[in-house]
Amino acid sequence: MLKVCSRAGVALDTAAERTILKHCRAYDHTATDEEIAYFAGVKITQLRSGRSMGDLVDLLMTAVPEFFVEPAYELQRYRAGKA
Repeated sequence: MLKVCSRAGVALDTAAERTILKHCRAYDHTATDEEIAYFAGVKITQLRSGRSMGDLVDLLMTAVPEFFVEPAYELQRYRAGKA
């Protein structure tokens, strides 16, 4: 996930990365690093297209885990596409 954020110009530190991973896996213990990184990239793109970005790291820590909350439709579609 650090690579995805770095390529997008978001300075995510390891503490923030651990927090995101922990929260995502609290909602779905099977969440992989690849899936979490993908949704971090999705959220960065969404936030960048909006008018006000605020602190991207704080927004990512809140928003990325939401992709893993049931019913997690986006996650289901992502996994189906990978299968």
